[in-house]
Amino acid sequence: MSAFLLTTAFALLPSCAGEESVKIEPEETAFTLKPVQVTVVEQQRIEADGSRTALSEEEAAKLFERRIELAMPRQLRFEGEGLYIDRADGITEFYRIRYDGKRLLLFNEVTGEHTFCGEMTGDKQFELNTGFYVKQGTPDTRRALLIVGQDYALEDASDIADGASTCYWAKTTYRFAQIIQE
Repeated sequence: MSAFLLTTAFALLPSCAGEESVKIEPEETAFTLKPVQVTVVEQQRIEADGSRTALSEEEAAKLFERRIELAMPRQLRFEGEGLYIDRADGITEFYRIRYDGKRLLLFNEVTGEHTFCGEMTGDKQFELNTGFYVKQGTPDTRRALLIVGQDYALEDASDIADGASTCYWAKTTYRFAQIIQE
C-alpha cells in the first residue's frame, strides 16, 4: 500500500510542477474583417472545343454583375480553426480552415480535402477568391442545360469546362481588411 502511494505521489509531482513553470500567452485567434474592394480578375467564354475568348463588357454585365454584388460577404469572422462568412439576410456559412503559409484552405466535407479559397495579404487583410460560372449546353434537340454556380476554390475555368458545354466564367477577388473603430 505504501509503495502505491509513493508511486502515485511521484507520478503527480512532475505534472504539478510543470503547470506552474509554463505559461502560454494566447494569441489573438478571433478577428473580423470587412469588405473594402471587389476586383474582377478575368471573364471568359470557353466553348465546348476548348477555345477561349474574353467576354464583352455587356455580356459580362448581363451574366455576372448583379451576382458579384449580391455574393459579396458582409464580413469574415476568423475564430480559431474556423471561418464564418456572414452574408445578407442573416445567412452565415461555416468552414473549417487551415493555413498553408499565407494561403487559406477550406475543408471540403464531401471530398475530405482542403481547397484554396484565398490569401492573407497583410496584417489582418485577406483576399477571398470566388469563381462564378454559367454552363450552357444542349444534350439533344428537346432539352437545354443551364447550370449556374460559384465556388471559393475555383481558380481556373478549366475546373468547370467539360468539353460538352459552353462555359462563362468570372474570377473575382474580394479584398477584406480589419476596420478599427475608436
